[in-house]
Parts: sequence; C-alpha cells; structure tokens
Amino acid sequence: MSPNKKKIIVRVSSGLGNQLFMFCNAYYLSQKYNLKLKIDDKSSFFQKKNLSDNRLSKLKFFKISDKCYKGVKYYDSWLKHIFRKILLILKKDNFFLEHKYKNTKKTFYKPIKLNQNTNIEISGYYESEKYFIKSKKKLQCMLVPKIAFKSKYIDLLKNSNSVSIHIRTKAFYGYAYKDFNKKKPIRIQDQINYIKKSILFMKSKLKNPKFFIWSDDINLIKKYFNPSIFEFINTKNDIHDFYLFSFCKHFIVSPSTYHWMGAWLNKNENKICLRPNYMTPSNNINFWPEKWIKI
Repeated sequence: MSPNKKKIIVRVSSGLGNQLFMFCNAYYLSQKYNLKLKIDDKSSFFQKKNLSDNRLSKLKFFKISDKCYKGVKYYDSWLKHIFRKILLILKKDNFFLEHKYKNTKKTFYKPIKLNQNTNIEISGYYESEKYFIKSKKKLQCMLVPKIAFKSKYIDLLKNSNSVSIHIRTKAFYGYAYKDFNKKKPIRIQDQINYIKKSILFMKSKLKNPKFFIWSDDINLIKKYFNPSIFEFINTKNDIHDFYLFSFCKHFIVSPSTYHWMGAWLNKNENKICLRPNYMTPSNNINFWPEKWIKI
C-alpha cells in the first residue's frame, strides 16, 4: 500500500442500520477512488442526545478490518466539535456532506465525485443501494457478525420456507402514505396492515411459508399474530438478530434501515423481498430497491 495513499474517513452515527448504510457508501468510494478507508465511530456519540435507544457504535461487531479504526482523528468533545465546525468552513475540500433538496431534509441518489489527492471526511446517511450496489458481493462477505451465534432458530430458518418479518413498536417518524413532503408517525397499525397483506402475497407465491417475527416488543405483537402459527424471535441482542436474518429465505421488509440491511445483505439469490408502498423511514427518495415488490 502506498504511504501517500489518501484516506476517506466515514463519520458514523445513529442506529445500526444507519451505520451500515454509511459504511457501505464509504467502502464503495474507497474502492472506486483507491483511498484508505477509516471509520470515525466516536465523534458522533459523545453527545447524550445521540445515545438514545441504545444507539452506540456497532460496526466493530462485524468482520471489518481493524485497520479501519487506526489513525483516526476524533472530534469527541465539545471543544473538538467546535473546532470541526470551523474546519468545515475553512477546509471545505476535506469534507463531503450529503446533498439535499434545497431548503429541505430530503435527499436523493446522486453519483459522488471525490478528489483522491486529499484526505476526506464523509458524513450523511446515503440510504440507497445505488450508492454501493457495485460492491454488494464484497459487502455481503464483510458485513457478517464476528460471532457465529448458537441458536435454536438457525435450523428452523434454514430448513423451512422462512419469511422474516420485523416490527418496530416504539414511535418513530418517517414518510408515510403518498405525501413525501411531511414526516408523520409510522404507527404499529400501519405496519400490521402492510404485513397482513404481504403474508397473503407470500402464501400465494411460496409453498408452505413459515413466518418468523422479530420485534422490540414481542408481547405486544402477539396480540396481532397467532403464536400457534407464527414463530417469535427475541434474542434481546440486535447483532444476534441481524445474524439470524442471514438464514432467512424471504423478507417482508419493514420501514426500517435495520431490516432493510438484513434483507439486502442476505445471500439467497432467489429471495422475495416485499416492501411497503407508502411508508419509508428515510429522507432519501431512492431508499427502496427497485426490484423489491411494493405492497
């Protein structure tokens, strides 16, 4: 490796799904522009407001090279945070920020052009496969948990026509229904209605499908789905749950970056992925892969 090779430093933040999107984009760019990939997994997490809902840096649980964490300059205190704000003004060429529609938080896919002759920090969510689709095979091999969890569910998932369902019960905002101009609460009932329609679709396409449900509140979800028909998975570990996604055959993808990534990284080439027609957790209008079926 050339000692003069420049770096791309990805500043990760938010939950696991978001962190994976950020990493995937930066990884593809590091390959395209021949840059050393570095991960800043501290600068966005020193503020208490960014630590809600167990939102900690999780990328170290995956098979990503330890070299990515070495030689990184962190802005993990208020003084350093302010200094970075100044650098954003004085050294714009060293920072790449996700583009947005004018005067909005909405984003869209746009090819990224970088100067490979300087070190660059990249921040933003980049929640579209279009940013990193060309690196999919490599990412599928890399973004696997380091721990091969032992679980009774693995054989159940592998030996059945398994369909993954994921339901997030805690209130969160996204773009719901046909209006992409205003964020609205994505309610449990919205998700339930979508899932029940999707179950009917899967039953019409698959032989003897077996449905597995992941949720942050299994007891609540059991009120909507018959426990004698559905298998409920609750490992209380988001990395363990993510690992189990890799053994599923098909997906009813929830409006969640976490479940999106679990479905996208799954290696089953014949998988059916369904997605909601009018719900998305992302600001990116290109969030849903074009090949996934709208329900």
